[in-house]
Amino acid sequence: MRNQADSALHDAVLNARGAGFTWSEVAADLGLVTSDEGTPRAVRAFEWVVSDHATDRVYWTCHACGDTVADSGPYDANPANCEYGHGWGCARVVDDLERYWEELVEAGLD
Repeated sequence: MRNQADSALHDAVLNARGAGFTWSEVAADLGLVTSDEGTPRAVRAFEWVVSDHATDRVYWTCHACGDTVADSGPYDANPANCEYGHGWGCARVVDDLERYWEELVEAGLD
């Protein structure tokens, strides 16, 4: 029964990523916090999902463009360096990149 529950939760996490939730938002929904060793909650969520696989990526379907996306996790702030496979002109990618660039400008890093 535990394996079925883990599988359902795993599928729900990938569906949430496809719907546009960030790894940090997924981690919050899972009740994860930064570990005592300093591992951010977003990284903990990603590593939980990939722990059952012999890969360092997860795959999900983007709800905005319908394409399969390879997600290498929350290790880089630039979404273009983490998600591969979105359709050309995908609204999610456009929104994520605009938000990323706004954060850079606000931080004076443009």
